[in-house]
Amino acid sequence: MRLLPGADSQRVPWRNGGGFTREFVREPTADEQFHWRVSVAEVADDGPFSSFDGYDRILVLLGGEGMDLYFSETQETVHLRSLFDVVSFAGEPAVRASLLDGPTTDLNLIWLRSDRRATATVCVVEAAMGWGGHPAETVVAYVAGGSLSAASQFVAMPGDVVVGDPGERVSLSGPGTAIVLTIATLRH
Repeated sequence: MRLLPGADSQRVPWRNGGGFTREFVREPTADEQFHWRVSVAEVADDGPFSSFDGYDRILVLLGGEGMDLYFSETQETVHLRSLFDVVSFAGEPAVRASLLDGPTTDLNLIWLRSDRRATATVCVVEAAMGWGGHPAETVVAYVAGGSLSAASQFVAMPGDVVVGDPGERVSLSGPGTAIVLTIATLRH
């Protein structure tokens, strides 16, 4: 397991130039055609989401009063009103965000759908908990509240990320809240 402090995340512009995201981890690291990426977006204004052809996305609301996502292809609107509300969607269709009352932040997992599957689970961690351990899975835990410790290795604070390499079990104890992302490689 490795700790990626939130203060060390790289602030990068969105693909469409409409805002910024703080990128924590990307696999592979130097490839524009990444397999998956975890970041926290700063949404300051209403506007379109960037398009990610061939990718799927999970978004988790982390802060602010919320937003509505309008999907033009299906004419559907998804309301994100409460802390840790989650939405999953394909990266290609046009999506427009409308903020309720000021800026928001959200955790984003984007993965290449042809070779990965992913899930997000919000976990309240009191006693020791563990995730992963399968050789085809990578586990990323975003600390959303409290503090989480990994035995005597380190303590992760809000905004930090803990990454377990494929096959490595991520074990943390609280008290704290984590958004646990599991990225599984598909066998072809």
